Amino acid sequence: MKKQNIGTVLVFLAALCASINGVLIKLFSWSAMSINSLGNLIGVIVIAAYMVAVKHKFVFNKSVLFGGMFVFLTNLISTYANKLTTAANAIVLQFTMPIFIILAMWVFFKERPKKLDVVTSLVVLVGIAFFVIDGLAVGNTFGNFLGLLTGVVCAGVYMLEKIPG
Repeated sequence: MKKQNIGTVLVFLAALCASINGVLIKLFSWSAMSINSLGNLIGVIVIAAYMVAVKHKFVFNKSVLFGGMFVFLTNLISTYANKLTTAANAIVLQFTMPIFIILAMWVFFKERPKKLDVVTSLVVLVGIAFFVIDGLAVGNTFGNFLGLLTGVVCAGVYMLEKIPG
């Protein structure tokens, strides 16, 4: 198999895993912390196996520390949100992430948003507003808040490239 095809297959598998994540969280009677811990353990095993296979050197610096923190918080808060509200609510609220990226870039890095960024954010907000009108209130309020908070911490993952090193 060509290298490009392997990458496509791996992206497909990752998307498939992410897509069924909410359903699996609902099916397990375990606590959110137990589910998150098992998922993280599997992730560590896969990443460690990959690092050994490609002989990637272990690096620990500020970027890795912040990256690990944001990924951990994203996974943890997302799992709790999925447990406390509907999976649909949690996922839709996580899609506020681009808005938080734009705001953080503006506040912390003084990068003014482009027109396309603002328009995209408005489209996301309108879509979420329609979802709210259609039944976001059905879920647990704290779970909905955690879904929104997942968008905030997930924005941190995507902003790591701004941290030197």
